[in-house]
Formats: sequence, C-alpha cells, structure tokens
Amino acid sequence: MRVRLRAALGVACAASLLLALALAPTASASQIIEFENAAALAANGTVPPVPANPLEEAKEACGSETVTWGSELLTTPPGSIKVNNEWGDIIAGKEMMVSGTVHDLSTPGDADIPVDHPFSADTTFDVQLDEPYWNLARELQAEKAGQPSKHELHMELETGAFPHAFPQKEGPEDGQPWDLLEEEVMKREEKGEPANTLVDDASLGLESGYIPQEGDRVAMRGRWIIDCGHNDFHGELHPISFMAFGHAEGNKTVAHVLANPYRVTQLYGSGGTNELIPSVPRGKPFGPGLEESVSTLVKRSVFTQNPFPLSLKVGLEATSPSTAPFTVCAPEGGSPRGHVAYSLVRRSGVKIKAAIKPGGRCVTLTATIEPERYKVAVPRARTCTMPWPWLDARIAESLELEGLRNNEAERITVNATGGTFTVTYEGETTGPIAYNASPGEVQTAIDSLPAAKASIGVVGAPGTYTLVFGGALAKRSINPVTTNRSGLTGGAKLATVVVLRPGGPLDLRRFILSEIEQQQKASLEQAGFFAGIERIERNMALDPRAACLDSPAAPTPNPEKHQTQDNTQPFPYYGEITVEHK
Repeated sequence: MRVRLRAALGVACAASLLLALALAPTASASQIIEFENAAALAANGTVPPVPANPLEEAKEACGSETVTWGSELLTTPPGSIKVNNEWGDIIAGKEMMVSGTVHDLSTPGDADIPVDHPFSADTTFDVQLDEPYWNLARELQAEKAGQPSKHELHMELETGAFPHAFPQKEGPEDGQPWDLLEEEVMKREEKGEPANTLVDDASLGLESGYIPQEGDRVAMRGRWIIDCGHNDFHGELHPISFMAFGHAEGNKTVAHVLANPYRVTQLYGSGGTNELIPSVPRGKPFGPGLEESVSTLVKRSVFTQNPFPLSLKVGLEATSPSTAPFTVCAPEGGSPRGHVAYSLVRRSGVKIKAAIKPGGRCVTLTATIEPERYKVAVPRARTCTMPWPWLDARIAESLELEGLRNNEAERITVNATGGTFTVTYEGETTGPIAYNASPGEVQTAIDSLPAAKASIGVVGAPGTYTLVFGGALAKRSINPVTTNRSGLTGGAKLATVVVLRPGGPLDLRRFILSEIEQQQKASLEQAGFFAGIERIERNMALDPRAACLDSPAAPTPNPEKHQTQDNTQPFPYYGEITVEHK
C-alpha cells in the first residue's frame, strides 16, 4: 500500500550566486535573521488599518463578506458569482515584506483545490511577526472588531514549488491523478495500476534544508492577501516569492535563501497554462472560466465523437526576485569576531550584493534583477486528472459541506399538442400519461410504481412537472427517471427530463451535468441532437482535468565556490549562508 510522505526529505543543498562584496559600517542586528526594517517598511508603503467592521476588508478583497470562494456555485451560475479569486489582494498587486519567527509548521495535506495548485498541495506555517510588521496581521473574525487576535500572519507555498533533488522525476504529460482517495489507491494497486499522484511526487526528493522549521527566524516576501476560501477571512502572504530563514546551531547561524519564480494568475481557460507564462497574464476569472470550459465541453460533445473531459487550466506569471536588504548574524555572545560563508545559485540577470560587517559577525544581502537579462524559466506543461469521488470529498471538505445532503429534484417538460408519455423509475414504467395531465394525475401514475415507494412528490402545472424525492428516497443519490415519448403527437413530441438538484451528498459531476441539462437539453432534443446529449453525459463521466507541473529541480553546486550561475534550474536564486564565531 502507498505510504504518503509528509516530511521534507533529501539533503540540504548548498548554492552559489554572483556576489559583490563590500564593507559596510558597523551595525548589529537585533535578530539573527531579519530584513533591514527601514528599507522593508519603505517598500511596503502605507498599510491600511483594519476597518471598524473588519469584514468590510473581506468584501473589498474577495467580493463578499459572507460567502467563500467556490461556495456560490451551489446556488449561482458561474458567470454571476462575486468571489472569483481564492486569494484576494488587500492592495492590488502588492507584495509585502515581514520578519518574524516560524511556528505551527504544517507539512502538505490533500485538502487544497487542484485547479489553482499546479505544484500540488501547500506546505504552510504561521509567522509571529516582529513589532514593525504587526499591522499586517489580519484576523477579520477576531473577538474584538478591528483588533487582530494575535500578531501572526499565515504563509503558504505549494510543496512541489520547493527545491527538489536533481534530477527530479517527471510525471506523464497527461492523466496522472492530482490525488486519490485511499480506497481508489487500494483498487489500483490490486490491479497493478500506477497509484502515484502529483501530491506523492511533490513530497519525494525535497531538499529538507529549504523547508522552514518550528522556531526558525525568517524574513519573507509575498502577495498580501485575504484568504477568500475560508470564512474567517484571515490574512496571508500567498504565495511566498522570497524567504531567508534559519536558526542558531551552537556558535553559528545556518540560513537558507529561496526565491520562488512563479505565481498562479487565478485566470483560467484561454491563455492559461497552455501558454504558461505570457508577458501579460491572460484568461478569465474562475466563474467565467468555468462557464467557458463547460460550454466548450458541450460544443465538442455535440459536434464530435472524440472524448473530451471537462478541463479548467490556470495560468502562471513570473514573480520579482528583488528584495529589501536582509541580514544574517551569528548568535549573540562568544567571540566578537566571526566568519561568513555563503554558497548561492542564481539565474543570469540576478545580482546579489553582500556586505560583510567588520569583524564578520553579520552579512547583509540585497537581491536585484536586470530586467533585460533575467528570463523566467518556463516549466513543462502537464495535465492531471481530478477523479470525481476524490474531488467531491475535497470540495465538500473545503466548503465545510461534508454532512450536507440534498433531496433530489427533477423536472419533466412535455412539448406536444396531443398523445401520451410514460415515466420509468428503477426499471418500472407507468401507464400512459396524457400530454397535458395535471400534476396530481402524474403523481398518481408515479405512485403506482413500487420502486417509487410513494416518496416522489409532483408539483407544477400541465406540461411542466417537478418531481421531489422525499420520504424513503430523501437525501439519496437518485438514478433519474426516464420517459418514453413515442406516444406524443404534435409540437416537438418531447418529454424532457432534467435534474434540477442532485440528491444525496455533494456530487459535482451530476451537479454540473444538471446545469448543462437545464440550459441545453431541451433545445438539443428539439434540434434532434440526441447523440450529442449522450456524448455530453459520457464526457462528464470522464475525470476532469487540471494543469499540473513537475517539481523544480535544484542541482547542488560546488560548495567550495561562492557563486554559481545555472540556468538549467528555475529558481531566481537559492542557497545557504552560515555565520559563526571564530
């Protein structure tokens, strides 16, 4: 049986980067790792205060202060939803820098949503902020309005986006599951089929030195957002675009530095991952993007026989590797003199200036780029499947809907001027029903079916009947009724069945299919595209697709060199710094 790897593996990698050394005036850092506060605060700029009603900030950043990302789809057409971003900028396009201490590290789980996690599930942690950055904390459901309950900020970066051992295994171009339920893993292993997933692969070969640990000091930079996917609407840096972190080991400080080259655009469909990193992000927000994807599936199903699964692919954009200066110092105490060693890897067009303080107890580093020379590495595009049972479980968990079960609702619409039709449920068929029968007459006909268990209520008007499954059939997943329209005369001679609300627990496949049916089925039947309807249903039975990407490899440089330029790896720069007492 598969065993999930949740801990960072691998050997800490040393690295090297073009460094220009220069002496700087004596200055002592109050922490072993931190940004130079004046420069970081100047770059952060004015920080808006938490409003008197904190949820006003959630409404501004997310589009709503009451509904979370994705939850609207249960009640609202995709093109009309208000919350299109899972992560809403507090200040549009703004990245912030903070210093603090790591705690509450969480190795990757599997509850993240695949469509905006192409590098797999997140590794997360909180940072207890240093005092100059307290005003960046956002806990909008705190007990006291306008006052964050603690001076913490949440941080996230996809596990597959951390450095991995070189070379990292590549997944197949198409078809690898993003993740699987354990029962599906067992079924595949029993059949001898591959059961490894993107989440599994992302946890293999991690360079453990580049995963922050509990109690580490950290200086980091990232997009400052409200998490619109959780109803506490807390603040985050998401994703992290830079971090320098580490801890004291006896008389020395061991620090690692990592610049993340990529950020998800939260734009989908046209211009998404098919064009991985366009100069200007393209695509559509989540709602319209999903609507476009469903529309494309319908058109392909109607006019071609080739299978075409639902696909929602997100795009990437480049981050900026530049930061304010950050300082790494040996621990307090001991000899007044020290020694600095560093080994960093960079891509061309990235420059790091290192200023070693007199005595060698501290070093300050500043990263900048030359825009005309720095080019972001383009990852290999892949497509992963999202098996429907797994996706149902993850979405229900994310939206806190695990216990929610609905009663099935279906509609029969008769388009005829005469004749009769019949209704079949679980293999049992009613007698002929007049084309313009009253809801009561349809009720009587369906009650005659033993499988219906007198639990299907019928409401509506002649020609339009809504079937509500209750009683013994309440809150169950239902096989929809079917009709026989051969006895109808005049008009389109149709008795069309659509599912208005799938019964039982959350079933996204049936939910999306019901939305298609409500909008398309009657018109397709009237036009005679019965084969197209069948192909829509077959395509919706296929596992949907999402963009996924290989974990980036980080080759280990020659530890005897201070700098290495390596464009075969994607990180703008990464590496190790040690400062110790002599």
